[in-house]
Amino acid sequence: MEWINKYKVHGSNGHLWTVSKSKTGEWGCSCPVWKFRRQECHHILSVKNGELPVEEANGGREIRPGNVPEVTEKDGILLYPLVPFGPSGVPLAATIIYDLNRMGADREQLKRYREKMFPKTPMRNILSYVETHGRYVYTEFIKGQGWTNPIFKRMGIR
Repeated sequence: MEWINKYKVHGSNGHLWTVSKSKTGEWGCSCPVWKFRRQECHHILSVKNGELPVEEANGGREIRPGNVPEVTEKDGILLYPLVPFGPSGVPLAATIIYDLNRMGADREQLKRYREKMFPKTPMRNILSYVETHGRYVYTEFIKGQGWTNPIFKRMGIR
């Protein structure tokens, strides 16, 4: 199996475990629970839910605001759109956090962004919101105004 995302997780016993995600979306861990029983351990659940501080083992990608309709990778950097004030800002910010997480953003930068946008909302709630409602992305560029006309897109459509 080819692992594309790897995270270092500090275990309760002081060990540093590696949680990995494959191209097909399968998860694995270097801890005994997964290694010997192939059961989803709390390390995997914590990474999936964004609950534990983790380090990107293969180097988290830097994030920056950009003139883009949705999170976009350019030259190894993840660019994210600016979020407007008002009701459309909430689903757009949630989508940005979801996409940054999915695309391997630097964990510290992602945490700071999430805390700025949703100070008291756990990561798992943000991820669940987007998985339930879909991604909210800009669809139209107007010269002098920038990206506008955000709409919900069903999951799996990019």
